[in-house]
Amino acid sequence: MCQDDVENIIKELNLLEREFTQAFPDAKVRKDQEIIVEKYMVEVLEVLDRSDPHRWSLVDAPTRANASTRIQKSLTSASLAIATTLYNESVNYTSRISDSLILRQKPSYYTPRNIKYKHKGLNNTDIQLPINFYQSYTDAEGLVTVLLHSFTKLHSATNSVPCDPSMADMSEVSATGQVNSVMMGSTVKEQLGWKAVDGEEVLVTLEHIYSGEIYHLGAASCVWWDDTQQDWSTAGCWVLEQTHHYTRCACDHLTNLAVIMDIHGLLSRELHMCLRWVSLIGCSVSSICLVLTICCLTVAIRAIKRSRGQLLKKVHLHLCVCLVSSEVVLMLGLEATDDNIVCKMIAALLHYFFLATFMWSFIEAFKPYLMLSKVFTSFNKMKYFMMVGYGFPLVFVSAALVATRTRGYGTYQACWLKPGSSVWLFTGPLLTIIMVNVVSYICAIKVTCGKQPQIGGDHQSPTVRLKISISLFFILGLTWIPGFFYIDQDMEVMAVMFTVVNSLQGAAIFVITVLMDKQVLKEINSLRIIRSFTRNVRRKKHQPNSDSTAEFEQRNFFSSVELAERERI
Repeated sequence: MCQDDVENIIKELNLLEREFTQAFPDAKVRKDQEIIVEKYMVEVLEVLDRSDPHRWSLVDAPTRANASTRIQKSLTSASLAIATTLYNESVNYTSRISDSLILRQKPSYYTPRNIKYKHKGLNNTDIQLPINFYQSYTDAEGLVTVLLHSFTKLHSATNSVPCDPSMADMSEVSATGQVNSVMMGSTVKEQLGWKAVDGEEVLVTLEHIYSGEIYHLGAASCVWWDDTQQDWSTAGCWVLEQTHHYTRCACDHLTNLAVIMDIHGLLSRELHMCLRWVSLIGCSVSSICLVLTICCLTVAIRAIKRSRGQLLKKVHLHLCVCLVSSEVVLMLGLEATDDNIVCKMIAALLHYFFLATFMWSFIEAFKPYLMLSKVFTSFNKMKYFMMVGYGFPLVFVSAALVATRTRGYGTYQACWLKPGSSVWLFTGPLLTIIMVNVVSYICAIKVTCGKQPQIGGDHQSPTVRLKISISLFFILGLTWIPGFFYIDQDMEVMAVMFTVVNSLQGAAIFVITVLMDKQVLKEINSLRIIRSFTRNVRRKKHQPNSDSTAEFEQRNFFSSVELAERERI
């Protein structure tokens, strides 16, 4: 359809409304009123049948938005007019792009069964009103008017992707801010709208037109059409649940609702399966390396109780404990996206353990500086570090759960923070810790440059400890650089990089904190079982082969016999 066709639709609907408002007051007989109202509704539906919003792609955005507003208002106006002719009745009107259920009933009619309206063609699309929604909304005759609408194709008026996925080309199915559901809404009593009180919620389930099992979908936003702004608004609506097939929303008011999300083309099943297996194998290997690191550090800590390096190794130990805990929770949560409650719990645990890991990295950056500068040398109480390392993340995550009412945790794709503002609940503290760590290391390096290097001794110098600490910081920091891009941009290349780098994290930490730490290796080698194993290996290496010895002795025997024979002759 061209620009003129859409503008003519707006003009026709405006004209029909003017004619109705002029004719209806003049009709004094109820029968005449019913005829006028019925005619108005039929004519509005005829215009809607010809509107074809999915063919408005060549029309400019303001005109499309104006036409969408006009269609919604005209159908609501005609439905309210129909309602005035009803008494304890319900009627249904349909067109090619809409379905309307009009009710004017006594409050007793609106039982839990009758306050839920299901879309006729979509199983996962419905709207449910609060149980006592009708209070304060009865008319003079003690009846409550309720309008329930659904628009099958009107959502495409603001979209750039095709309305029908089967007609879409691969190059077309990649856009941001697309309405990925039909529009569904309700009106109670009058057009001024209904507002929730005392914590009431309107529950809406909207089936995705572009399924998450076929297309790569972004995070959903529950929206409603703002007639004044002629655009979608999120005010007063929020997401309760998002799956591959549908999104559940809650709102504190009634209007025409929909779901907006980014659509990033066809889903690469092979890539996602590859990432899943790489994550599973990589996290398993990483967890094994971290467990070995924890065991080795535990042995070293027990053996060097009076060494100055004991406290720093305890910090290494707690960092590894937090990291291996996050790896285990991550593996358990790979298949938990189908259960919303479990997924939120896993997302909160991951949030906690990742923050705790970086808090211990902050402590690790802070401690070498204190040791090098000899400030607060008596400040070596582990309990203070424990309070900071575990207490701060616990308080922060608890506050985040309360502030977001758990809505910021868990998505249909992964058990993690929801994209958008919720991600800053992790990236905000993380970036702050990284910046503080950088400042601490710069100060520590500055102090190191003014000190004479230590020569000899069995213990590590503070400079060596600083190098180990900086290495661990770079491992943790570099791991999350592709993670930031993946979370923010949803880039598949970054997803691969993040998965691979995160999988190698445990092995890198094992190499730095155990294999490259002479003090730890010395204590490990001093264990009885290790010494016994080493002696056995050395003994087998230097022991002559029994077969070679027998052959040598046999050769010597024959040589002796031959020499004796010559002497006798």
